[in-house]
Amino acid sequence: MKTFTIEKKMVGSELKVSISGYIDENAIFLPITETPQSMVIDLGQATGINSVGTKNWCKWVQDIRPPTIASIENCPVIFIKTFNNVIGTLSKNVKIRSFFVPHLSTDGSGVRKDVLFTLGKEIDASHVIHSPKVFDDNKKEMEMDVLPNFFNFLKK
Repeated sequence: MKTFTIEKKMVGSELKVSISGYIDENAIFLPITETPQSMVIDLGQATGINSVGTKNWCKWVQDIRPPTIASIENCPVIFIKTFNNVIGTLSKNVKIRSFFVPHLSTDGSGVRKDVLFTLGKEIDASHVIHSPKVFDDNKKEMEMDVLPNFFNFLKK
């Protein structure tokens, strides 16, 4: 398991936060002492989250207050499931801008590929899904491996 790290960097009026590793009881979130206009939280290197990590995340994300508008990028599937099931994981001014959607091979091989979806591209302003065609290494089409409620976080 990769050790949790968090890095913050101001770029103009935007705060960029990169989170990597596993979010658990040992994860220490740096307090948000800045009041940036916007904030980007990149979860692309985050490997997972457990129940205590979810509690720590909730405390941290609730401290992101207006006027700061925060967006989450490269959100892994496990975080989408957590955000859908745990109240308080997203505040009103924190939105997910890009996230991974699991796709499964249709040939029964169990091959899975997580595909990045981005608001304004695969998800339009009305939250209509425009799923791209996804193929496995054998050029066989894959299908989305989610229930309709997977996208519930878009309504939060």
